[in-house]
Amino acid sequence: MAMSFCSGRFGFLYFHDSHYLTRHYLSLDLSCRRCYRKIRVNTARAGPYSVKLVSQCARELDMEVVPRVKPDCDLYWHRRDYLAQEVPHGAYVSSTPGIKEVFSKSVLASLLNRMQWIFPAEYQFYPRSWKFPEERRELDTYIKRKTELGDSPTFILKPSYGSLGVNIFLFKDLNDVVYSESAVVQEYVSNPLLVEGVKFDLRLYVLIASYNPLEVYITSTGLTRFCTVPYEAPTVHNLNNDYMHLTNYAINKENSSYSLDTGKRTVADTLDMLSEDYDAGTFWVDVKDVVAKTLIAVLPALHIESRSYILERQLQGPLCCFQLLGFDLMLDEDYKLHLLEVNSNPSQAMVYEKTISPGVEETLSSDIDFEIKKQFMSDCLKIIGRKILKHGGDVAVDTSYSVVPLNYPDLMLLEHCRKLFFSLTDGLKLNLSDFIEFTKKFKLVTSEQFKLDDVHILFNSLSTEDGLLSFEDFILALQKLSQRLNGDKSIRNELWDILRYCQVADV
Repeated sequence: MAMSFCSGRFGFLYFHDSHYLTRHYLSLDLSCRRCYRKIRVNTARAGPYSVKLVSQCARELDMEVVPRVKPDCDLYWHRRDYLAQEVPHGAYVSSTPGIKEVFSKSVLASLLNRMQWIFPAEYQFYPRSWKFPEERRELDTYIKRKTELGDSPTFILKPSYGSLGVNIFLFKDLNDVVYSESAVVQEYVSNPLLVEGVKFDLRLYVLIASYNPLEVYITSTGLTRFCTVPYEAPTVHNLNNDYMHLTNYAINKENSSYSLDTGKRTVADTLDMLSEDYDAGTFWVDVKDVVAKTLIAVLPALHIESRSYILERQLQGPLCCFQLLGFDLMLDEDYKLHLLEVNSNPSQAMVYEKTISPGVEETLSSDIDFEIKKQFMSDCLKIIGRKILKHGGDVAVDTSYSVVPLNYPDLMLLEHCRKLFFSLTDGLKLNLSDFIEFTKKFKLVTSEQFKLDDVHILFNSLSTEDGLLSFEDFILALQKLSQRLNGDKSIRNELWDILRYCQVADV
């Protein structure tokens, strides 16, 4: 039984511009009488805002909306968790097993830090980050080293599963931090690009339509969110001014000076405001680069989560998942793009709260949210609808989508490691027998360089308390084996050497 997402050869990463496309080009071509049928979209497990948005877009596309739990639908919109017991085999689901955990702030930081460790030059778009409180000592060492050099860096703490700006704060002195929950600490980007004197960030919406091959669509616009107090470089006197430093809508709407007209704008409008000094084409090239590298970094973890989910529930694989993501990005004053975080459950609300009087709010429709989110949801349903009707076909036929070849073969290193790992076990960890068989199969045990006793020692030094080897530990084992065979090199070269030796990587 296949233990993976929808199968296929991993070769290209597709980016498609899904905004400003006409209905003619993105029509589902349901007029063909031989194949006409309505796609059934189940919204029983969708969130309150998703129900309204998905239902409206689906009906406009002549899809049938099923608001109750039914076992015979084509597409299931799940609010957050993949609910296997309600989904027939082969149906598409708007949620991916483990997506919430993988894109939690602390796990995403670990995955991107690992890629920075292996590919330091390619992953500079992600701020230096630490899991907290687990890596508090490493953070303290870094602060002391920077202080000795005369620097006074600022940091921002974010709860791993937090949202709406709750419990986010800035600090300079680690002794001021009293926080015990799971979180991530990032070095604060203290030189942001400003528009009209205030800080902003950019929310771009991304659709993963397939995991294998990885197929990704990105909207050509999104939302820009602005602070409500003019920006000043962080000091001990203004660190607590959330209206100055945090762009979250949930925070800034509480400021009496907040206006939806200036608090949110489209990315397209923001790029127009920057057009004298900054080329929009350069922006989109950089965005696609960041999105591609981020998804490559998390891909092995998502495959492992998928296998875990299938094994635990004894499901028939593969799973047909797709996923909406919100990428939060920021430009600094040198126009360098920074990834702040990825939201695995981006808000689909098309309303905002206006403060009428202290403690009293009125909920009103938000035209800008409606414009952006309705277009993206409609395009999402069109894309998945085409995949349902023409499974295996090219959903980009007769559209203005741009296809970008996967120009990062070197970065697929850990995905090759993951494929090797999966070839050695049907489970999620390797036992000692599996590991010994692996070293024998690929002739890694020799009388001169690496003996069977060495295999035992290496396995025991890396295995967890249960006496098994996880994927993360397997990567370290590959590195150690490569060092025995070829000597010390860069981590990247050590891993590629051992993969080539095992004749796994397609190089």
